[in-house]
Amino acid sequence: MQFSDNLLIGPVVPGGPAVPGLQAGNDTAGPSPQFRGIGPLARNYVYDIVPATLATANIAALQQTAGAGALVLTAGAGITAVVINGQTRLQMDVPRGVSLTSAANESAVNFTVSGFDIYGQPMTETLAGPNANTVSTKKAFWQVVSVSASAAVANNTSVGTSDVLGLPAIVSDRGYVDRVGWNNALANDAGTLTVADATSPATASTGDVRGTYLPSSASNGTKRLVLEILLPSTAVGPAATRVGALGVTQA
Repeated sequence: MQFSDNLLIGPVVPGGPAVPGLQAGNDTAGPSPQFRGIGPLARNYVYDIVPATLATANIAALQQTAGAGALVLTAGAGITAVVINGQTRLQMDVPRGVSLTSAANESAVNFTVSGFDIYGQPMTETLAGPNANTVSTKKAFWQVVSVSASAAVANNTSVGTSDVLGLPAIVSDRGYVDRVGWNNALANDAGTLTVADATSPATASTGDVRGTYLPSSASNGTKRLVLEILLPSTAVGPAATRVGALGVTQA
């Protein structure tokens, strides 16, 4: 039997908690450890998704707070409320950034978003609030558990989804992206790729540990992203490591 040079079988990384749409019959599992590699795979990972229409208030409606504390979260369009280990999580259609929107200035308030990534690893990010605009996290969340404000939110502020789309494997250099197709176009999309943040240990202010992609136009539930990632030997095969495949440990 002969295999092509493009086939490399490697150890499999156990993912995180089973959630609807990922694994059937075990929706209450907790976060699991991650070990080596993301095989068995070829050396190319084709990430194929159709992101739902971004929205500014599908995680939390416009609201104010009397002081520091948590915002009230409500699952809106494109968001599914799931319960895992007794904890309610607002699950997105794909891993993506969390946005904050206000028509006034809330930039003096720090907002902390807490949740999990696609592999079930806990993660947080703290960012300054919007100033009559929309701001987004650098990290791509799969599930959101809470959004907390460091001080009173005097002006109506909402929480939604952005088009900062999370990558399934680490992209440490732009050269590892072979092709980006968007919205049925033959030419490569002129979007913005942000490579993985390798800061170790990661913190609530560092970037996404695998990297993100922001398409050149807004998602609308029909535009397809087909992104081909070239996987190095540190991601697949016998020399693979968890960091080489999935980046530094989430925080």
